[in-house]
Amino acid sequence: MIGMFVSPALRADEATDVFHQGVVAYEKGDTDLAIADFNAYIRLRPNDPNGYNNRAIAYDDKHEYAKAIADCDEALRLKPDDGVAYSNRGTSLLHQGNLDKAIADFSEAIRLNPNDAVAYYNRGTTYYGQHDYDRAIANFDEAIRLNPKYADAYFNRGNTHSDQRDYAKAAADYSAVLQLKPNDGKAHFNRGNSYLKTGDYDKAIADFSEAIRISPNDPDGYDNRALGYIKKAQYDKAAADYSEALRLDPKLVKSYIPRGLIYLHTRAYDKAIADFSSAILLSPDNADAYQDRGLAHAKKGELDQAIADYSAALRLSPKSSETRNSRGNAYSDQHDYARAAADFTAAIEDDPRQPAPCNNLAWLMAVCPDAKFRNGAKAVEYATKACELTDWKNPDYLDTLAAAYAEAGDFANAVKWENKYLESNPSKSDADGARQRLALYQQKQPYHDPAN
Repeated sequence: MIGMFVSPALRADEATDVFHQGVVAYEKGDTDLAIADFNAYIRLRPNDPNGYNNRAIAYDDKHEYAKAIADCDEALRLKPDDGVAYSNRGTSLLHQGNLDKAIADFSEAIRLNPNDAVAYYNRGTTYYGQHDYDRAIANFDEAIRLNPKYADAYFNRGNTHSDQRDYAKAAADYSAVLQLKPNDGKAHFNRGNSYLKTGDYDKAIADFSEAIRISPNDPDGYDNRALGYIKKAQYDKAAADYSEALRLDPKLVKSYIPRGLIYLHTRAYDKAIADFSSAILLSPDNADAYQDRGLAHAKKGELDQAIADYSAALRLSPKSSETRNSRGNAYSDQHDYARAAADFTAAIEDDPRQPAPCNNLAWLMAVCPDAKFRNGAKAVEYATKACELTDWKNPDYLDTLAAAYAEAGDFANAVKWENKYLESNPSKSDADGARQRLALYQQKQPYHDPAN
């Protein structure tokens, strides 16, 4: 948000000197000295609104918004058509969170001076704060029309386009900022985010690299560049970026979890558990961290610890279909089929659009070594649903459908779908298992997992 400084009529006298001393002090960042100088100017020229206007800007910088607004009120008492005072008061009202009154003041400033690009910019920023994106863009458009080199207006218009998910237009606006200010790290960072959204991962990485060059101690640049590397399956580079982000900020939860997921993906399970544990220590209410640590424990065969973590995640996020499905898998691996079936069923109820719990429940109902949990007709129903939810493109679900048909006694379809599964070129070990099942189906026998 931008305030507007004004200057008195130039005359070589003490008041003018004091006024300009205040402006210089403000520009050097010494707001206290600026306020002292403007106080002195107001004592010398109590009827000049310019002193109040400029002191208001200094008060606003100190977050003393009531004092800033009072100074603007006095400027307007002295000069009721002072557009600068309306614009400055609007700025402080915005900072106070009084958005409707801020818009009214910026609108009055524009009425008094239709060529005031700053007032349009400020009103656009206020509309943005109200999530009124169309009006925000219209005001930024006008600010840019009046001042084609208005970098802040391009930047905020880019932010607005981004919030509207129009990432191409957002990237174009950030590019306009960079034409005017090539070393604007925030513009590089935001354009990098836009490129991530549009799938231009190389461009995103390049922008985050520039943001890092400009601000090497900002962990967010590394954290976001890591996302680009993940999209390109360059996991070592992504992990290195997350590590650098965490070196700069050891409390950055948002870096521990994705680095942990990289370790999980690369089977470095102990490192994954350490990262998820760090995230939990820093953010004890983070359900995702418990869920992910549970997955790492499960991969290590530590099923009790996995179930404990999944249960903790469900206490924090009771409707998580993914977590219920994961806990169901752990119970199934422990041969606790009743709890596994209950979790798969609850996961489906929590989110009927998720195919994994449908597939897992179908597999359990088709191949469970305990006959009381088998139900061929239901297994076909759930397996078919899993295939439909994935447009019949997940080979593993075709394998489940084949087992379900076999349990239901429909061996012709069992053979059909097992052959479809084998056509997907599974791994050698998976193919060997599938051929063994196929042989059973051809002999009109269902497949059941071995007993405990």
